[in-house]
Amino acid sequence: MKIKQHLDGSIEAVADGGGLAKFLLGGGLLLSGLALYHFRVGAANAEQFIGSVCAAALFLGAFLVTYENASFVFKRAARIVVWRRRTLFSRHSGQVAFSAVECVAAEAIVDHEPGTGGGLSRRLVLRTATGVIPFTRAYSGDPDGELLRLAAQLNALFGRDPKAEILGRIRELVAAGRENDAVRLIHAERGIPLKAARAEVRSLKLDPPDAHLTDMQAEPGTDIGHQARHRLTLPPDAMAALARDNKIEAIKCVRVAHGLGLKEAKDVVEAWLTSGKRE
Repeated sequence: MKIKQHLDGSIEAVADGGGLAKFLLGGGLLLSGLALYHFRVGAANAEQFIGSVCAAALFLGAFLVTYENASFVFKRAARIVVWRRRTLFSRHSGQVAFSAVECVAAEAIVDHEPGTGGGLSRRLVLRTATGVIPFTRAYSGDPDGELLRLAAQLNALFGRDPKAEILGRIRELVAAGRENDAVRLIHAERGIPLKAARAEVRSLKLDPPDAHLTDMQAEPGTDIGHQARHRLTLPPDAMAALARDNKIEAIKCVRVAHGLGLKEAKDVVEAWLTSGKRE
């Protein structure tokens, strides 16, 4: 994945198929030439001809499956993301407004436990209000964290914090009783052992985010978590969204800013609207 900066201020993330696809294509063409040579030599090299044909077919078939070209252009002036992704057999494209983008995330899968010779494979994805748009279909090794740095660079365009967004998703899963899913998400996103991920989930259950906010005092007979959510302040981008009568966008901004779940963020926004606060 490469980043290009254009003269108009837009930023483009490009995936050109990578070294593996180029290696497979080059190997397939080389083996095809070798097969042609054995064919011209004649029957004396029949075994070599058959072996070359099979090897060439294997390389070229792998190239057909793995080849992918993608471009995501982040246009600052128009505040949209224009994207396209194509393989040899399909093409997809579209555009997304900046306001509909939650974050750019380095989505991860764990090959096996860290420390046993494996590690994380990642791909960049664009998380939006309506779903996830992968930059590429395939995951790739990211031993030096390059994709994490690219994600941080692109998120700076939106003022988004993917870590807070992921924490909000984890808290939603814990609140819904889906602790195993929360463990798997922590395990995949951070690459830590399952035992450590389970410990983090247990700590979230015992220490919910609202219980230790310091800018309030609990009123007698009032649930502190409920009161905490209703006294959280709205970030500027959430207030700007409400000024445009975009309540959904405001809820999303609160989720990202405070790391809350969907219901908690909705409570904050509704409490702010009900109280009539204006900053």
